[in-house]
Amino acid sequence: MRLFSKTNNIKELLVLNGKNVSSLSNDINYNRSYLNQVVVGKKSPSPKLAKQIADYFGKDIEDLFTIESLVLDEANHQVIEKLEV
Repeated sequence: MRLFSKTNNIKELLVLNGKNVSSLSNDINYNRSYLNQVVVGKKSPSPKLAKQIADYFGKDIEDLFTIESLVLDEANHQVIEKLEV
């Protein structure tokens, strides 16, 4: 399972709450550089970090992140299908 940020949703919440990535990182005690990469969609957060961000804004994870599951062909170790939840 991988999570991808809905960057506009997170950025909008930051602005509406008078926050930026730096203040968010301080508030949830997470590395600012990595958190910025998550916010702009360059990195996929762990489920724990995604929950921390969602809880911080009082949102569900699904409001801020797209969840992608991969169906693998066990014999060939290849992706058969990508499923967005």
